[in-house]
Amino acid sequence: MNGYNFTDRVRKVLQMAREEAARLRHEYVGTEHILLAVIREGEGVAVAVLTNLNVDLEGICQEVEAIAKQGKAARTGDFELPYTSRAKKVLELAMSEAREMNHSYVGSEHLLLGVLREEKGIAAQVLTHAGVTLDLARAETLRLLGTEVPPEIPGYARPAQWHDEVQFVFSPSVSKVLRLARSAATTLRQNAIDTEHLLVALVGEDGQAVSLLRSVGTPIEEIAERLRAKRAVGTGDGRFDIPYSTNALQAIWQAVADALMLRHESVGSGHLLLGLLRVPGTAADVLAASGVTESQVREKLLQHPPQMGAP
Repeated sequence: MNGYNFTDRVRKVLQMAREEAARLRHEYVGTEHILLAVIREGEGVAVAVLTNLNVDLEGICQEVEAIAKQGKAARTGDFELPYTSRAKKVLELAMSEAREMNHSYVGSEHLLLGVLREEKGIAAQVLTHAGVTLDLARAETLRLLGTEVPPEIPGYARPAQWHDEVQFVFSPSVSKVLRLARSAATTLRQNAIDTEHLLVALVGEDGQAVSLLRSVGTPIEEIAERLRAKRAVGTGDGRFDIPYSTNALQAIWQAVADALMLRHESVGSGHLLLGLLRVPGTAADVLAASGVTESQVREKLLQHPPQMGAP
């Protein structure tokens, strides 16, 4: 581990983790101390990921401390406390995440992913209880480090931690789909943009997603009819600035992750179709009822990747 390229921020976090352990009178550094340090350091990509996923950071710290409780060790200025086996595993998994993302460094974002991947420590349990999954955190990390999100998604501004060498953009088709989805949800007086509104927009936009559906033998009108049957007017006030539902956001981030993993030039409507198939919701139900599978769409997408600026 000593030879791996930990960023200065991660080195600071690990030092702070020892300080957190000493503050709580513990004789070891566990996953809980690493998470407390990540949050209290306050400026890394990991904190940006948690903030963008609407996590109550102070609430997380309070829950961690309630579970870990104060220990009985004497306070000491010696911060050379040993790591628990779970904490060591977090560091190993953080390095693994960095390698899988082709990063030459281990940053706070990789530490966060390592915490979630370890699964059994106090830190992972608290984050899972707060609704943070490994897939969500990984997709948001990829978005922060190298993707642009259309302005229609509020609260996701270009981050300070932008890496200019890895830039991904949404195709004009996806930007149009997001606008159409917002219009569909607003017209139906819904309080959030959900997966069915994204699918309505995909079918109506007639871009790569529609081509993929046709290529696997799915009648587009059949999907449109199933969506019409599920259409309902809500109780909203018709405002245009409604948020995305958790499932809709997750589908978008899955689209980003798929585009990155497939090394495609841009995030196209085909990736968004894949995202909808992978996330529970009305869209996935409608697509399944029409006989569409993720493996079918992925195979066709690999054969016909989107080009920069194309649908």
